[in-house]
Amino acid sequence: LAIAAIMVVTHRGASSAASSFQGQQATQLIATATRSNCTNAWSKYPAQLWDEYCNGKGWQDTAHVLSESSIALSADCTQYGEAVNQNAVSEAVAKCEAKAHAPCFTFDVNRDTCFSCNATHIPAKLEASWAKYCHAPGVKSFAMSRDCRQGAFSSNGTADSKERAITDGVDACNADGSEPCAVFSVDGGGCPNSAGSCDFRSRLPTCLQIKAEWCWATAVAEVARFYGYNASSKVVATKFLNASRYTDEHCGGVECLIAGETFFPNATNTCCANEGLDNVAMKTCDQGGTGPQVVDAIQNLTGVRYKTVYTAVSPSELDAILCAGGGSPVIVAVGWQGPYSWCTGGHALTLGGTNGRGKYYLHDPMDRAQHYQTVSYEELMHYIPPEANGGCWGEPEWVIIPAAA
Repeated sequence: LAIAAIMVVTHRGASSAASSFQGQQATQLIATATRSNCTNAWSKYPAQLWDEYCNGKGWQDTAHVLSESSIALSADCTQYGEAVNQNAVSEAVAKCEAKAHAPCFTFDVNRDTCFSCNATHIPAKLEASWAKYCHAPGVKSFAMSRDCRQGAFSSNGTADSKERAITDGVDACNADGSEPCAVFSVDGGGCPNSAGSCDFRSRLPTCLQIKAEWCWATAVAEVARFYGYNASSKVVATKFLNASRYTDEHCGGVECLIAGETFFPNATNTCCANEGLDNVAMKTCDQGGTGPQVVDAIQNLTGVRYKTVYTAVSPSELDAILCAGGGSPVIVAVGWQGPYSWCTGGHALTLGGTNGRGKYYLHDPMDRAQHYQTVSYEELMHYIPPEANGGCWGEPEWVIIPAAA
């Protein structure tokens, strides 16, 4: 069943309808992935490229800051392609492949890789400036250096061009230190949400799954944290994980606690107390989850009622869910599609809001910690994972949404 909806998709471990997705094929997909591993790509190219792409200076002015932009790299990180338009992701890949005469893969969308921090982890030195920016009226922008050590913002207070706000913000940041700056936020993007806001990324953690099949458990842990759960009453200190902890990179032992309560209801610590995959119990723990299991896990931890939907969720319906009452996270399970034998199984993703203009904030627990992708509705419906697509894509099969929606 194809579901046109928002999703929280956890790695190779979401379930399709009544049966759980199997993650073995997804694990193989990662092992055989041809996606470039260009973690230090910016250092491989002239500083001018970073300045033009991240800053907007000299390349189509500041157009790409206000529209979708993307850079694609070849697998060996030697060739790149860039684009600025509504089809930026696919166009950047095509430009790169025309240069490389070989497959290329998305490296950046909307300047996500331009900085070493994100909106939920602003350095302490800049917290005061970021808070003033978030509360400032009018057209505004916030700029930072790539290492996030210097930053400044521009706020006109009255209606003015966004291009002017972007330029003023970058100039103010450049005057604050010796490192070149680029636009980090425009019109409050990434700021902590208030009632009625559709962007709640600052309240929804971006965890990495710690086992191959625990994408679903990671999604549940993220949603539980959003609603205030911290596992303080269920501390399980073992050599594997402490079930009371959330960290910057993963949801701590909360993932293993969720798996334990699902698969071992009479011995819920089992999945936290066993580390090796050769252990029989851990093999049982490392399984995909079904929609009903995800719904039960969310309610068990938070008391909040969700439901599984196997029919289409339109963009307007999705926007309403993400914006109502300060926003509600959505979990989407996709099934892998493609021409290859390894394009099987499923994955779970989480949505942390929308910009209200057709873009959605999606976190993939197999991508990067503290990271959201900004994707269109069409890209949600045809999801290509940035960490390893291997020629496969994901199509929604079920969606977890609040029961009242």
